[in-house]
Amino acid sequence: MPPKVDSAHPTGAVVFFFAVFVASLFAFVYVLWDFATDVVLGFLIAAICRPLYLRALNGLHGKAWLAAGLVTSLVGIMVAVPAIYLVTSLSQQAAAAYVIVHDSLEGPAVQEALRGEGWFGRRAEGVFNLFGVEYSAETVRAGASNLVRAAAALLSTQLNAIVANVLAVFYHFAMMLVVVYYGLLDGPSFKRRMFDLSPLPDVEEELIVQKFKDVGIAILLGNGVASLMQGALGGLAMWFAGLSSPVFWGVIIAIFAFLPLIGTNVVVVPATIYLIMDDRWVVAVVFFVFTNLQGMFIDNIVKTKLMGDRMQMHTLLVFLALLGGIAAFGFAGLLYGPLVAALFVTVVELYERVYRLQLFARSRN
Repeated sequence: MPPKVDSAHPTGAVVFFFAVFVASLFAFVYVLWDFATDVVLGFLIAAICRPLYLRALNGLHGKAWLAAGLVTSLVGIMVAVPAIYLVTSLSQQAAAAYVIVHDSLEGPAVQEALRGEGWFGRRAEGVFNLFGVEYSAETVRAGASNLVRAAAALLSTQLNAIVANVLAVFYHFAMMLVVVYYGLLDGPSFKRRMFDLSPLPDVEEELIVQKFKDVGIAILLGNGVASLMQGALGGLAMWFAGLSSPVFWGVIIAIFAFLPLIGTNVVVVPATIYLIMDDRWVVAVVFFVFTNLQGMFIDNIVKTKLMGDRMQMHTLLVFLALLGGIAAFGFAGLLYGPLVAALFVTVVELYERVYRLQLFARSRN
């Protein structure tokens, strides 16, 4: 039998207990910190796949372990196959992108435009002079080279980390799938246990968990799928336009598609300008119109349909959260940044609805 626990404790015992509790919590988080991304992604993917799991559970006559295993295997295949293709293609194109773009600027039509000659060159020189910037072949070539070098360095750093730590990548991927499996199998009981341990009312706990879930699903399902679609279509458009390294630029488009105030035009506009400088006017117009139309369609219809009302945060806050998340956590910040912002927004909402009134009432008493 477990020992009897006395409900009345002296102050010293209570203080000591909470000191031990905080220390053990810190130690637990420290031990599991390397798996934080695996756990967060695993539970979010489990939440997204829960309707599919329930259907499989019904079809398999209540065999929960089998339903969870089938859904987890499906997730593994859907993530692993595209990821392997992307890493293989990018490792080849990222290194060559700088050289290819540098060589592309050496064409006769482009060189003429860079010298300020021709229709495009004269107008570009006028715009540059308006802002007090010298327009020359060297200036434009250096700017384009620096842009491509920065983009290639960003992806190369991540790719080198993946290639150099293949076993670690597979290990973390397997850990994420384990979390998905148990998230499907025991997710509700995990949540109930958390609620029992928390001193907050169940309604407030549910609000925080639901906000986390909604924002996480909006990022993965809404922004994630929509950005991948924009990257794929943008890369395909660049391939049809005869531009080099379409997979590399498609990934860059997908990354910038996450950012609501920047978007895909960071790549599309320079590519269109290059096509105009190369005297491919019709291709430039078709490329620009197609990429912007597909971007508007995905942003306003596909993304809205996938996200619904989940991302109830101001666009500027989402933008800052994404940039701050990337600065703090790298690519994982695309997920962590909005989640931290969602927690802040939810706590502020609870303060306004509940705790501000209570604090005001206590201060008056």
